[in-house]
Amino acid sequence: MAQLIRSLNLPLDTLSTALVTFARYFSLTLDPVLLTKLRREVLSLKTSRESAALAAAAAAGKGAVLTPEALERYAAAIDPDARRDQKGGQGQEEPGGDGFDRRGRPSKDSEDESGVVSLSGKLDTEALKEIQNSIDRKDPLLSLLNSIPGKDGERWMVYPLQVSAGGKRFRVSIRIRSGIGREDARLAVDVAGEDRRWLFVVNRSQGDAETRVSLWPPPEPKEREVLEREIREVLGPLGGRVILRDGESFLAEWKDKALSSIDEEV
Repeated sequence: MAQLIRSLNLPLDTLSTALVTFARYFSLTLDPVLLTKLRREVLSLKTSRESAALAAAAAAGKGAVLTPEALERYAAAIDPDARRDQKGGQGQEEPGGDGFDRRGRPSKDSEDESGVVSLSGKLDTEALKEIQNSIDRKDPLLSLLNSIPGKDGERWMVYPLQVSAGGKRFRVSIRIRSGIGREDARLAVDVAGEDRRWLFVVNRSQGDAETRVSLWPPPEPKEREVLEREIREVLGPLGGRVILRDGESFLAEWKDKALSSIDEEV
């Protein structure tokens, strides 16, 4: 990777590593001019660099040119912690009630001004449709980006929401990658609480499923045993083989890429 980054005339740091990784993921040409432009866009934003790098690469993969304000909004939809930062700190919560109507679906009254939906029931196909309907009404930009396929013909969609459970609220980002006629797909559910973050990544290929669960900070041994059992019970057979790992950032979604956090100064 270091040799590749040098050949692209990019600084040898974790931000460049992230940009190259995401460019590959979204089938972008490793063009030094494009990557330098994306790097410049990321450094101009106030949000975390890892979510900004992912947002910039995803938009480029869709052929979309976003203003800095639009790119920050896209990054906030991708990264639940970025939404917390936009609210001014960990102590402030996103508005919204329990978020369900009488039939157990996300209610319109549960949306905040940015279109984030509060969810306190089961996350299923119907709930995802309601979330998409909310995005269509409240966030035309995200709705448009979700509808645009990438250069490789695949669709990468992002659904930001808020979940209520056990009297607590969690910021959630659902990231789905799928393609017409493909038998494999990836679903990532990124959950940020006040004291822990979970990342569930479900990969399906030819009918087989594997779920990788990354947690940070890592749990104690006894807590880990309980969590593993509860996760397997919740996911059931649809989750396939479950692997519980310690994580350091939402970049654990790219398990084959050794990326560290890029919130550091570059």
